[in-house]
Parts: sequence; C-alpha cells; structure tokens
Amino acid sequence: MLLLSTAAASADTALNLQEGSWKITRLISLGSQHELTKPAPTTECLSPSTPYPAADVGWPDGTKCTSETAVAGNVVTWSFTCTKDKTTTTGKGPLTFSGKKFSGTINIETVTEDDSGMAGRRGLLKVSGAYTGVCAANAPAKK
Repeated sequence: MLLLSTAAASADTALNLQEGSWKITRLISLGSQHELTKPAPTTECLSPSTPYPAADVGWPDGTKCTSETAVAGNVVTWSFTCTKDKTTTTGKGPLTFSGKKFSGTINIETVTEDDSGMAGRRGLLKVSGAYTGVCAANAPAKK
C-alpha cells in the first residue's frame, strides 16, 4: 500500500494548476549513463491538494513509497522515499506549474545493501505533465 502525505496549498500560495486529468511522463537517467528508461506516459488526476505524480505508478511489485510536498507559488517541491527488499530510492526536487503544464527535475539516489556493504547510484528523474481534460468518473483516487 502506498502512503502519502501532502501539504495542501494555502490561499496565499495559490498554485496555477488546472485540476483534472494529466498525461505525465517520467524519464530516469543515472550517473553518466544515457537515459535508462524510455518515457512511459501515465494518466493521473491532479488537483491543488494533490499536485504531484503518484509515486506508486509502475510499482506493483511490493515497493512501498511515501512522499511529501511543499507549495510556494507555482513551485511544488516534491520528495519521496521508496523501498523494496534491501533497496531504497529517495528523491527531491521542484515541479513548476503553469496552468496546463508542468515540468521538473528530481535528484534521486538509490542505495542497495548487498553482501559487500552499501552500493549507491545517483541520477535524475525528469518529470513533465500536460492537462488533458476532466478526470474520468472511475479514476482511482490517490492514497
């Protein structure tokens, strides 16, 4: 089960985000290597109270994630931690919204405990999104 906590935008930090369905693309690159994942768009419902992509998308394998957000104007600072077995991935960075689009680059680090101790990799998670319309009535709610 995914656990999430959010910091909702207050009236004085109104986020310029069109509430509804968004097509979101994530692209991961680690270290000096080239892109390790191809953009795999997902469709998610975003709102000013949940202005971040779901951390559990694509993790049906038992990975557990938590995330937090802080809103300042049109910038949402998103941080998350995901764990599975002996691997932990953490990330933090800004998502900048402009009504019907957003983009951001999240610094990520993956640490795996193996027989020789701890091995880690650092990289970037590039996230972008575009508003596509009203959320479907049967769209799953974020947890």
